Amino acid sequence: MEEFERYYVNTKERVLRDVKKSLVTYSPKIETYYRHSHFFAEEFKRYSTEFCNRIEKSVLPTPLPDEWEFQWYMTEFEAELELKHTTPIGEVDQSYVLITVKPRMLNTEEYALRCDTNVRTITQWIRRGKLRAAYKAGNEWRISALTEKPENRGYIDSYYKWEEVLEGLPDEYKFLNQFGSVAIRKSNESSDKYEVKFTERDSADGGFSDFIVKTYGNEEREKLEIVLIANRNIEYIPEFPHSIMGQIYSSANIR
Repeated sequence: MEEFERYYVNTKERVLRDVKKSLVTYSPKIETYYRHSHFFAEEFKRYSTEFCNRIEKSVLPTPLPDEWEFQWYMTEFEAELELKHTTPIGEVDQSYVLITVKPRMLNTEEYALRCDTNVRTITQWIRRGKLRAAYKAGNEWRISALTEKPENRGYIDSYYKWEEVLEGLPDEYKFLNQFGSVAIRKSNESSDKYEVKFTERDSADGGFSDFIVKTYGNEEREKLEIVLIANRNIEYIPEFPHSIMGQIYSSANIR
C-alpha cells in the first residue's frame, strides 16, 4: 500500500496557488462524484479554508534554495505544510512541519447524532474496524468530523503505521514496538481468518525491512485493531484512491 501522494513546490505563491487550484477542482465533486455527505462537504470547506488562510498569512522562506521544497497534504486528521530537504539521490534527510490545521473531532454522542444512531452502535463500529479515523482521549473516543458513516459491507483491508515508541500499550501488545507498521487483510482461504503482516521500521541503510505474517481469527483481529485505532500515535492510512489526497489528485482528471 502507498502512503498519501503529496505536492512539492518551492515558493509560497506556488504552494498557495496549487492548494487553491486543487481544492477548487475537488470541492464541487465532493457530493456529486465522490458521494460524500453534506456533513463531510461542510466540514471539508471549513477545514480547507482555514488551511489556505494559514498559508496566506504565514511568513515563509521563498524562493527556496535548490533541493528544498514545500510539501502539503490533507488527511482525515490533519492538513500540513512541510519543508523538506532532498539529497541528490532523492532521499529526504531533513523535514520540518510549518503549518498544521486539524478538523473538528467529535465525541461519540455528537457522531451518533450526525449518523442518526446511538452511542453503542458507534463503539461497535470502532471495535469492528469500520471507523478508523478515531482515537482514544482518556476514556473517550474522538472521531474526525471528516469520517463518513460506514457502509454496510464486509471488512475493508487496513494499514497502520507509526514513527515513534508507543506508550501505554496493554502488556500483550507491547510487542508492537518491535515494528513500525501493520497491514491486515482478509484471508483468501477462510472467511473468518485474517493475514496480519507486522513490518519493522524502515532500515537505516535503505535495505528491506524484516516482517512477519500471522493468521488471526476475527476476535483476535478486533482486539488488535481497537488497540491500533485507539492510540493517537498510530496513523491509519487508507488505500490512496479512497483517501482525501487520492480524491483531490484524481478530481483533476474528472470532467
